[in-house]
Amino acid sequence: MLYLLSGERFENKVKLGSPTPFRKSDNPGFILGPVINGIVCLYQSGTNVVLWNPTNGEFKVLPESPTELEPSVRYEIELERLHGFGYDSVSDDYKVIRHVQYELNLSDYENDDSDFEGDALSDYESDAVSLPTSMSRDDVWEIYSLRSNSWRKLDLDMPCGMRTSVGVYVYLNGACHWWDDDDDDDNDAYLVSFDLSKEVVCITPMPSTKIVNFDSGLEMRHLTVLNDHIALISYFELSATFHISILGEVGVKESWTKLFILTLPGIHHPIGEGRNGDLFFRRDDNKLVWFNLRTQMMEELGIKGQMHCCQVVIYKESHLSLGGLNG
Repeated sequence: MLYLLSGERFENKVKLGSPTPFRKSDNPGFILGPVINGIVCLYQSGTNVVLWNPTNGEFKVLPESPTELEPSVRYEIELERLHGFGYDSVSDDYKVIRHVQYELNLSDYENDDSDFEGDALSDYESDAVSLPTSMSRDDVWEIYSLRSNSWRKLDLDMPCGMRTSVGVYVYLNGACHWWDDDDDDDNDAYLVSFDLSKEVVCITPMPSTKIVNFDSGLEMRHLTVLNDHIALISYFELSATFHISILGEVGVKESWTKLFILTLPGIHHPIGEGRNGDLFFRRDDNKLVWFNLRTQMMEELGIKGQMHCCQVVIYKESHLSLGGLNG
């Protein structure tokens, strides 16, 4: 369900419809990145991707990738993960970036007696048996252009984002940003920034919040944009403590500046940001609330949302025609 919230205290709520392709599926839908010039990028499971202007009702279903599965490679499946939606001011174009990973579909092996006998599959799962390396190939990055209405392969390699839909991917000033953990160090995370025009990548180490009290719980992270800055919210569920930092310069770890340390009892996790220092959270009782950093006041929105399935983004009406940009 999509709601448009407006008013000084977000007291006005209008339930929006969704573009036709999303009405045919029961899968949850998510918003990728911010709303840019009135255009919303909606997706389901990473494959059903739509650019949509709620003001005039226009929508554009993104085409399938030209990268096809190899007919000679049995049981190969394609896993697509969207990493960003943004605007390229140099080419006046809207773009989407994604990572395509190829893996072996073990469920097909399990049903095929020609490849395994007896307990061979369980042996594989315990690393006793190695499947042929020819069953997989290198991952690829692809970028979509609304003007050309097509995908093309990017000739570069960069880290993927975390496997979740909220609080990982943001857009700011012509670049898509996401974060990931270092596989070798659970406390070492970094920001990946991809310039949509120059098609170059920059890595920025993220600040580490050192908590001595283990009763605070695990550190979780939420990436967002506050006052035109990349912002990181590190939060600890058990102690309901939130550390908010902003990045001064991409690529410079020392430019992270901590702005606030908040203790918000009953708050579970952040779900988005607004204007004028507004942050939105999901409470332990699933109610959605907004919190103003300046006044330190919190109010309910009158809406409930499930864990990791609710988002808040800034929306401004626009009559921009998607058809006019395409081709």
